[in-house]
Amino acid sequence: MARGKGEFAQRIDPVIQKVVEAYPNYFTKPEATRDVCKVSPTLMNVMAQTKKQCPGWGIPRVILDAVEDRLTQYLQQKVPSKYGIRLRKFENYAVGGGPRRWQKLEVMSLSDLRVCVEYRRAHIKGEQDVVAAYENIMDEMKKQKAAKVGQVL
Repeated sequence: MARGKGEFAQRIDPVIQKVVEAYPNYFTKPEATRDVCKVSPTLMNVMAQTKKQCPGWGIPRVILDAVEDRLTQYLQQKVPSKYGIRLRKFENYAVGGGPRRWQKLEVMSLSDLRVCVEYRRAHIKGEQDVVAAYENIMDEMKKQKAAKVGQVL
């Protein structure tokens, strides 16, 4: 039986939606997490109180992790499209070594979308290479009647 949203999710999800939907262009997860905390005085108070009352427990970090988890779920939502599949409402792409940029798909430029496509192609290629290697390992295991992968590596 599917469980409904917990109290934390019910309280933080509207804040996340408000923050993320307000970005006119790209943002990073750390920026969004920080902004969610800024616009939620209750969240900031809870984090400050727990830091004072339970120093060394790292409860504010646990709270931030929970916010980031909810943010990730929000960013991964998909919406119907005229192309026969559900597309992400938000896409992301790497820029240098920093955090990935997230952006509403509907406001992405051609060059932004091209970066996303290149990443996905590279990711798929990497996965295909791993699958091919594993298939070769399985063939080798069958030939050698090996019980464990380590016997053929």
